[in-house]
Amino acid sequence: MLSAAIIYHHDNTGSLLHRTLTLSESTIPLILHENVHDIDQPKLRLTAQERFYVNRRFIVNQWRQNEYSAILKFMWGYDDFLEYQASDQKLVYAHRPHVFLQE
Repeated sequence: MLSAAIIYHHDNTGSLLHRTLTLSESTIPLILHENVHDIDQPKLRLTAQERFYVNRRFIVNQWRQNEYSAILKFMWGYDDFLEYQASDQKLVYAHRPHVFLQE
């Protein structure tokens, strides 16, 4: 179920907030883009330490590349949003204003 939608402008503040909130074990965890075909994300359970590992890969001077390194699969068309909506974990969804309005 969608618990929080984060709408943010082109900076890292929204991304930082999104990554911080998904450290909670009650949320659907972000996954590394490179693992997109191997993981059933809406059912995935990760500890806070495992989630921190995914987020720790963020490098400040490579922010654009890193913004896409930890993802929600449905945002990239790999999964159906309905699977995330049916999850018993909370979904934290972050988007830039123009993309949010388009969807």
